[in-house]
Amino acid sequence: MKKVMITIVLLAFVILTIPGCVKNSPEPIIKADVRANAIDVTGDKIIDDNDIFKLSDLSDQIYNDKVVPYMEKAGINDKRELYTPEATAKARTKLTVVEYEAFIKSAEEWNKVNAQLEATIAKIADKIVETEKPPPGSGKVAVCHVWGPIELYDGTVIKYAGILLPVGGTDNKFSRIVAGFSKGLLEGRLIRYELTRKKIGNVGEAYIYVNDLCINEELVRRGYALAIRDKSEMSAKLVGFEEMAKEKKIGLWVYHPDKNPFAEPLY
Repeated sequence: MKKVMITIVLLAFVILTIPGCVKNSPEPIIKADVRANAIDVTGDKIIDDNDIFKLSDLSDQIYNDKVVPYMEKAGINDKRELYTPEATAKARTKLTVVEYEAFIKSAEEWNKVNAQLEATIAKIADKIVETEKPPPGSGKVAVCHVWGPIELYDGTVIKYAGILLPVGGTDNKFSRIVAGFSKGLLEGRLIRYELTRKKIGNVGEAYIYVNDLCINEELVRRGYALAIRDKSEMSAKLVGFEEMAKEKKIGLWVYHPDKNPFAEPLY
């Protein structure tokens, strides 16, 4: 009997120490590279901005109602930690098996909705600017940063002129939507930009065009940005677009129709 037990223990030791049998570190709770299709949430067969807002609200609902309670119990303080193995280790330690499985399922559901939101924004952006015609003096956009600046592949850094965008990182609903929409319109595209005389460090302010479409105007027209009131030639035009968006309650104005939804930190 003793020999049998010793044999079992030795076999278990060998199995556990064979490379590949046991992972040194657990997989992240959710993976960032989830792919999804654009979603017609409203059911009208036309994917539009309303789908963005509904998906954004659904993402917040799933996160707050289903994901956060397990995060708090597991001692996970930041949503970005969900994409790391450390979060998995904490969850396995602090949660029961049933709770852990429910946590994984909820986190995956939340991540999928976020991927659907990103795909839907990209779909709408593609409808707005269907073709690319490389203009002279243009540049290709490498990154649209969530806090406002737009970086080109040649190293040029610019920001939108004449408008104000809500910023505040990924925890700000308004900035997430606007940054995602801006990214969908510009990232990877050839743009033409007209610099103004305003500059902060190495970041110049510019009116940005994809083909003949002025993106600065488009953001205000769709209720994603505020017009800056000054004496520039574009100001009156942009203010007019802002008033129309506010009156129609489109874009971010749909959230707080009776007050300024941009009462958040602005770039």
